[in-house]
Amino acid sequence: MARTQVGIVGLLRADLDSVWALFTVRGLATLFYRVSARAGRTHPALGSIFKQFNHLLTGADIAWQAEIGPNLSIFHPTGVVIGKYVCIGSGAIVQGGVTIGGTGRSTSTEIESVVVGDDCSFGAGSTLVGPLTLGDRVSVGAGAVVTRSFPDGSTLVGIPARSRS
Repeated sequence: MARTQVGIVGLLRADLDSVWALFTVRGLATLFYRVSARAGRTHPALGSIFKQFNHLLTGADIAWQAEIGPNLSIFHPTGVVIGKYVCIGSGAIVQGGVTIGGTGRSTSTEIESVVVGDDCSFGAGSTLVGPLTLGDRVSVGAGAVVTRSFPDGSTLVGIPARSRS
C-alpha cells in the first residue's frame, strides 16, 4: 500500500469523485471524517467534536485518528464504526454496519492495529478486529468476521472469515 501525502482539498476532490455528490449522507459522512481528521491533528478536542457531529448527523462513527486514503466511498454510513488504530489505503468501499478496529495494545515494536491495502471493499455488517493486515483488492463479504491477515486479491466469507477459492 503506497502512502502519499495529499492535502485535505486533494482528498476531498478524490472522495467527491467516488461518492458523486457532496450533499448525500454518504458524501457528508466522508466530508465530516476528513474535516475531523484534519482538525484533530492540530486540535484533538476539535477533531473529536467533528467526529461526534459526524456520528450524530450520518450515523458513521469514524475516529479522527484513523488514516484513510483518497477515493473513500461509504454507502449507507449508519452503523459504520472505524477505530483510531486503523489505516486504510485508497479506493475503499464501505457498506452499512461495517466495524473495523484494532486493539490498541502495545507490543514490543508497535501498537496492534488494522492495516488495509488499496481498493478493498467491505460488505454490509462485516467486522475486522485486529491486529491484522489485508492486502490490496481484498473483498470482505457481508457479515464476515475477519480476525487474521489475508494477502492481495482475497475474497473473504464466513465466521471466522476464510478465503473463498
